[in-house]
Amino acid sequence: MVVTLHEWSVPYYQVLAKGYMQTVFKVALAIGEPVNLLSIQELMSVKAMVKAVRRHAKTIPNADSLLSEVVDQGNAENEGIEGLRALIRNLARSSAAHLFDVYGGAPVLQLDRARDEGAVAYFALPALTFPDLSKALGKLVINDARNTLSQRDGPWLIVLDEISTFVGQQVLNLVNQGRSYGARVVLSGQSFADLEVSVLTGGTSFLNQVLASVNTLIVHQLNSPTNAELASQYSGTFQKVEVTAQVVEGVATGVGSARSSREFVVSPDDFKELKMAESYLISKKYGTKTKISGRLSRISQIKLPVSQDTINVMK
Repeated sequence: MVVTLHEWSVPYYQVLAKGYMQTVFKVALAIGEPVNLLSIQELMSVKAMVKAVRRHAKTIPNADSLLSEVVDQGNAENEGIEGLRALIRNLARSSAAHLFDVYGGAPVLQLDRARDEGAVAYFALPALTFPDLSKALGKLVINDARNTLSQRDGPWLIVLDEISTFVGQQVLNLVNQGRSYGARVVLSGQSFADLEVSVLTGGTSFLNQVLASVNTLIVHQLNSPTNAELASQYSGTFQKVEVTAQVVEGVATGVGSARSSREFVVSPDDFKELKMAESYLISKKYGTKTKISGRLSRISQIKLPVSQDTINVMK
């Protein structure tokens, strides 16, 4: 869960980081430290781990073996752990640090308990003010949700709004694996491009993987021709027979032709021409494409004394 917080461009360094973090957790457990982001960030150096093991050597049954394992992690520390270590330290020292203090007396949110009780767990990430922090927190939440899913089966609705904030491989894993444990995952964004924002996730290929995994798509008005074309491709096509007839001076000659062609069930122009609160619901499971209209909220119908350009932006 911790290793996936960092975006790895080279798989080799990710493997090193996993081994390194396993050792950090072993040391924390051996010396009786509570395992959370606040405690492990203090142990994330070979020097700190060696010092901790030696200080508690009398109470650690396999102190020599653990000390040898710590020393062996020097290679990982020198080659690729610095980025992950900096990320964890930034989290542990950020304005959100108090969220990780599970021993400070404040109520602790446990997703498995919330799931069992049918409760609503709402995470509001300050993406506009702290984009990097929000992305890291979002990954933590998703990783915790994945871990909770694997513990038991049962219905669970997971909604990820503004998906561009925390798009990554863990989101795809949640969609694919969650279905087996009764989870339904809703990904909400402004456009398909929200699933292409991270180069490390594979860009377009990542978007295609997500679209291949979802069974239901709700599409509102699309201004981008590329997005409209992609939505039409997802909606599918149907076979159509085009019949032509020859006419001479307004009189049919009886000569004509017929040819078979395929057209989009929902055309790109259909998506572009949708009005506010209108959308198409495309279900792969039931093979249906339905145009639906939502009820406009009262605030969306208020006329404001501002320019048309401002109104368009607000929409």
